[in-house]
Amino acid sequence: MAAPTWPPTPEDADKATLEEYGDAARAVIAAETDEEAEQALLVHFLMGRVKRQLTDGTDVGLPLESLRRPLAAWVRMVSGLDVAIAVSDPACTDTRDIYLPRAAPPPEHPEEDALLFRCMALVQAGFLELDLLHNESFLAEIHGDWVYRNAWHLLATRLVMRLWSDRYPGVAQDFDALRFLDKAGIMRINLTEVPRRGMPGAFLPLYHGLVTTPGDEPPRTAESRPAWDAIAAVDGIDLSTAVGRAGAPLVLSGQARRLREHFRRLRLGPPPLPYFAGVIRPEWILDDLQRDLAYETEWKKGNKPLRQLLRAMKNKGRPPLPGGLARAMRPGRVPPPIPGVGDLHDVVTNEVQARPEDDGSREYDEWNHERAHYVVAATRVFEEPSSSGPLESYERIVTANRAQIDRIRRQFASLRLEERWVHGLPDGTEIDMNRAVAGMADIAAGFTPRVDWYVRFQRQRKDVAIMVLVDLSGSTRGRIIYSEQEALVLFSEGLRVLQFPHAFYGFNGEGPRSCRMSRIKGWEEPYDDAVRKRLGNLRPSGATRLGAFIRHATWHLQQRPEDRRILMVLSDGRPEDRGQYRGSYGVKDTAMAVHEARRAGIHVHCISLDSKVAQAIRHGESDEAEAYLREIFGAGRYLVCDEVDDLPIRLPEVFRGLVR
Repeated sequence: MAAPTWPPTPEDADKATLEEYGDAARAVIAAETDEEAEQALLVHFLMGRVKRQLTDGTDVGLPLESLRRPLAAWVRMVSGLDVAIAVSDPACTDTRDIYLPRAAPPPEHPEEDALLFRCMALVQAGFLELDLLHNESFLAEIHGDWVYRNAWHLLATRLVMRLWSDRYPGVAQDFDALRFLDKAGIMRINLTEVPRRGMPGAFLPLYHGLVTTPGDEPPRTAESRPAWDAIAAVDGIDLSTAVGRAGAPLVLSGQARRLREHFRRLRLGPPPLPYFAGVIRPEWILDDLQRDLAYETEWKKGNKPLRQLLRAMKNKGRPPLPGGLARAMRPGRVPPPIPGVGDLHDVVTNEVQARPEDDGSREYDEWNHERAHYVVAATRVFEEPSSSGPLESYERIVTANRAQIDRIRRQFASLRLEERWVHGLPDGTEIDMNRAVAGMADIAAGFTPRVDWYVRFQRQRKDVAIMVLVDLSGSTRGRIIYSEQEALVLFSEGLRVLQFPHAFYGFNGEGPRSCRMSRIKGWEEPYDDAVRKRLGNLRPSGATRLGAFIRHATWHLQQRPEDRRILMVLSDGRPEDRGQYRGSYGVKDTAMAVHEARRAGIHVHCISLDSKVAQAIRHGESDEAEAYLREIFGAGRYLVCDEVDDLPIRLPEVFRGLVR
């Protein structure tokens, strides 16, 4: 091998640069001048894809959350199954929902990652479509036998891919393209990644047509013959007939047993599974079966007092359990096993994941400005009803502000109709002279003129949806929290006149995984006693991780069908929470959350109750004090309330300015 020359030739230098920096360096190499090279570098850094990482610093690709809704709708349309998309890694199913990884493996390529997610979802949907995971004895058998489980999984994945490919030719193209994705072919045994190189020859036929390129056929040897025979048997299943579909589980289990015995004779472990195939979680499904069986037989034990008496009689004279009653009643105890099923936690492999809790929360990315990337699923937001209390608190506020409420109602009543001239119409009552002159100039210049020369007077208001976020962190104790709830009561009385859909939510939290959104008044909730009690009894606690709450509010407003969507934020200070969220980190993340909301077509406005900023304004030193508000919300999109007691008056005024 010849030694490299020095200095390297231009061709060698370009090759080395491409190997080190990838395709991003092509535009720089092709530049003829230093200015063009500098511009190419700036375009790459300023306009390139935003990098994403998990909270542990691991690089990831496209996050599932960015396409979860359209993906779930697409899977339901293609398969006809009423399933939801949830998060778990690796991909799997519990026969009710389909679980997919939080993000695709790096690097991020949106089209390729979307293809990977589609194929992963279809594989799990195919298991449900063919009814392959509903046999209790089969699940119990594969529970502790990973050789049998993985061999069956590879054969079943092959069958499922053929099912969808025969039904939808477009899906067949997706599966064909999937074979060329390196990340789709990452090999794992449960959660442990294993190398593809050096895999035993007895395994190789099982991956033919799944992750290898067409034409790259493994050799047919004595040790690989059972795998080839199993593939031929699975490929011979006729899925177009009821008999073939009914017999498919029997063929799969029979061939997988034969492969298990063959692999054991060769002293081989379980064959690894490609990334896109996911895993099977029999412990999740069997756990549901145990729970259902317990519920079905619960009535035989009598009513609750009788069951408690029988339990006490049975345990009479026995020594207490180690750790006492608290240990016996701790969450997560394994229910009694059903006949024929062993201990669900006796698994012979590593890192078996617990089933994700369906607590109704949502995860959101967070912007790390120091590294200029998103931290995927860094925060979790929970929704819960706001604190309640006596109805007298609400009635006291209404009684004390009766005159102010009447004035706000009259002001809001004038907003019911919108009177304005609508320009740029192809037909209307009058001609827009400015556009007509521009059109005549186009004709004189030889261009085809535009035809939007008309205007029309309109007396109609577009639909508006309003969401108000109220800071309920610990710093709002005292006058601030009372002014906030008084402002909400007055604002709600005005909105009831307009009949615009609206919602009030409070926010506080204790760290990134415990961000609480307190529902004061939901979108569809009427103004009954429960809502009034919550409006008049706000209670502060916790911290302010504002970026997570703005993202959750953005998600709420994106579900609304109205043309104009408004988010109003009431806060008494800077975004602040545990760890690094203090200071510039929280400000930058919140600013990015506001930017994301505006890209989604949502108007964001803040009313700040920060006493330090208000004091600086009174002393003529507002520029530095207001810097974080300008950075987050932008100039002219926030209002500093000088006096906290003025908030009940200022909130309706700000809203009137936003909807005019």
